[in-house]
Amino acid sequence: MQWILDVAHNPAGAWALRSGLSGLLSENRPRLLIFTCLRDKPVAEMAQILFPLFDQVIFAPIHSARATPIEEIEAAARATGTSTLSAGSVRQALQWARERGHGGTVVVSGSVYLVGEARSLLLAGGLI
Repeated sequence: MQWILDVAHNPAGAWALRSGLSGLLSENRPRLLIFTCLRDKPVAEMAQILFPLFDQVIFAPIHSARATPIEEIEAAARATGTSTLSAGSVRQALQWARERGHGGTVVVSGSVYLVGEARSLLLAGGLI
C-alpha cells in the first residue's frame, strides 16, 4: 500500500494535488482519500476537485475549534456521488484505510492538522 500525505487545504492546493496524482492512481487498485478541512475553506469546491478521483473518501475529525462539521463535508461528498465513511478519529480512519486499501493508494489531505496527526500515527506504527 502506498501512503501519500499532502496538506492541500484550499482549491489551489487541491488542484495541484490532483495534478500530481494523475499518474499515481490506478483504476485497478484501491484509491482512498482520508479528508477533513477547516470551516473557512470552500469544502464543496475541494470535494468537486478531489473526491471523484477516489473509490472512497473517509472523513476524520480533527482537534480544532475551526474544523468543518462532518455533516457539511458529507453533504459536499453527496454532490460528487463518492462513497464515504465517517470515522470517529484519525486513528480509526487510518485503520479503515489500511483494511480497505490493500495494494492501492491512500491519500491523506485537506488539513495541516489532519496530515500532522496522521503522519505521527503512521510513523509511530512503522507504516511510513
